Amino acid sequence: MPALVAVLVVLASTLSLVAFAGHVEDRGATIDQFLPAHELEQQARAMAAFRGGVAEDERLVVVLQGASDAWSDARVAALGSALEGVSGVASARPEAGLAALASDAALRFVVLELEPGTARLERARALVAACDDVLAAERASGERAYVLGMPRLRADSWRLARGDLFRVLPVLLVLAFVIPWIFLGSWTAGLFASLMATTTTALTLWSFFALCGPPSSLVLLVVPILWAGATMDAMHLVARARIHRVDALRRARSELLAPCLVTTLTTAAGLCTLGLASASSLLRNLGLVSGAGIVVAYAVTFLLGPPLLALLPAGRAPRWPVAVGVALMRRARRRPRLWIGAWTTLVLGALALLPALRVANPFPRVFSPGVAIGADLEHFARALGTDLNPIDVVLTATDDAGRRPTVLVSAALVAARELRSLPSVRAVLPFDAFDAALLEDTRGADPRERERRLGDALARDELRPWIDAGGARARVQVHLAPATQAEKRGLFERLARLDQSMLVHHELRPAGVGYSVFRVEELGLENLKSGGPLTLLALGVLLALGMRRRDAGPYGWLLAVVVSAVPLLLTAAMLVVTSTPWSLLLLPLPGVLLGLALDDSVHLLWRPRGAGGTLRALPAVLATTLLVAACVATLAWTSFVTNRAFGLLLAFGLVTALAADLTLLPALVRRSRRR
Repeated sequence: MPALVAVLVVLASTLSLVAFAGHVEDRGATIDQFLPAHELEQQARAMAAFRGGVAEDERLVVVLQGASDAWSDARVAALGSALEGVSGVASARPEAGLAALASDAALRFVVLELEPGTARLERARALVAACDDVLAAERASGERAYVLGMPRLRADSWRLARGDLFRVLPVLLVLAFVIPWIFLGSWTAGLFASLMATTTTALTLWSFFALCGPPSSLVLLVVPILWAGATMDAMHLVARARIHRVDALRRARSELLAPCLVTTLTTAAGLCTLGLASASSLLRNLGLVSGAGIVVAYAVTFLLGPPLLALLPAGRAPRWPVAVGVALMRRARRRPRLWIGAWTTLVLGALALLPALRVANPFPRVFSPGVAIGADLEHFARALGTDLNPIDVVLTATDDAGRRPTVLVSAALVAARELRSLPSVRAVLPFDAFDAALLEDTRGADPRERERRLGDALARDELRPWIDAGGARARVQVHLAPATQAEKRGLFERLARLDQSMLVHHELRPAGVGYSVFRVEELGLENLKSGGPLTLLALGVLLALGMRRRDAGPYGWLLAVVVSAVPLLLTAAMLVVTSTPWSLLLLPLPGVLLGLALDDSVHLLWRPRGAGGTLRALPAVLATTLLVAACVATLAWTSFVTNRAFGLLLAFGLVTALAADLTLLPALVRRSRRR
């Protein structure tokens, strides 16, 4: 009966997680959720004149491809009229600027300007679905037509994230049951680990929902982390209870309360400090939710775990995990110099690779190639030859001279010429598409007549999104080839120098998706620089205070930090080897990896009363590491490239940490004791 109740609780908790996924809500563009509010407000003010006074930047681009005569002007116009009838679409117009960028002359583009309110998820879903219906009716055999833009990114991200959760949850359940069963020799261990994982994850996420409201789809990234972290203390408790025959649970709890508290605090500190150091509210939520979940798991395990285990059938752990671990550790102790030298060589090799680490944000191409929107984004990027992150540069007059149309356009032309000189720039709109149309009626006239003709030219419909003569503002849009963060930094530094030296009558301010992507990565790097030392300091203090035991050695805490830092360096090198650029979405990786890697080191170094402390910890150490690695590796089956990279890199780092704990750690302990 107790086992049946436990199974029912596991199923109920899993269903509650499914229900939680239904409350996910993206309130705005995903990239905007990483930026502080004041930066969003500054960009909104800069772009307000070109959005018809609407604060949000919402539009869709319809991409049409077929034979050279498939999409005639009349057919495109008819399609635009049909799309204007969709609820939420304010206007539809052909886009010549994108056509000028395209490598295929047969490609046509229609831009849909949207009504306010499409940032809401429900409206975005309805809008994208209605546009898809119109395009499906217009497609003929062999023709391609699809729609892209923030509303589709938002709608598809929500749908895919929810689908990923449904796909991953059964795998997580199987892993939480099977791996403890294999390593600890009892189905009770698997059931108990599953119970702790499901209840803790559900409790943490629903508490977050109650306190902070509907979460973003990216919060679902923490599900495998919470799931894995919730099983760690549970498996140590089960494994230790199998060792003692009399008063098993009481002795197991007394032995594990202190070391598990230390590992809980170090893991939570690794997550929370990076979250607290972040200027992004979304990343702050990710860090704090994950850290809080680890603390909740500790409390639930040691408050409810022993009474629950007392009701379930007992068993004894198999001997083979201990035999495997002891064999590796004995070899390391016999030849410590050899193992220390081998690991030192790997670390030096990793350090040699780190200068080649690239920093680049994949947005908006964050989807796996097999996903429909991922394929459309790849097609669009190849067609334009850009990174799909255009940068808007807004020039605003600062005096009466700057308000004159000729001076305003001249300033915009100066900025365009400066930008064209950069090798990564593919095009600068509108001048690469409308330069002749803008100036053909103004050459050779006297100043007053030139002002009048230029005013008439600026009244053309195709130039209204670019020049706001009444508001004395101009906008140029920069389209870049795929560029690194350093190349983009050089571009914005060039613009800053231009603003200070040559634009006497105007103020220059960058904005748009491309600038948001750049600022997101800059904040991520600043976060890593400030949060990294803070994390190491917090972990060092916690370990130094928690491991003040003679039998752990005077420098046991330092050895734990050193050994746990090794997989961090090797994982960073793996980024270079696999040509995976560092991006903001990988920011939680160092804190999560360091916190989880320290768990095994602490348990192996911790000496409870009596002999055989390391032997007692080995079954749970092997089981927890492989379970956590397997749980986070399930992210490889998700629909987002960055989630896949995060899961696989973290799994690699955890397996590397286990190898270091079983070979490097005993070798270092042996050398330190000889001295």
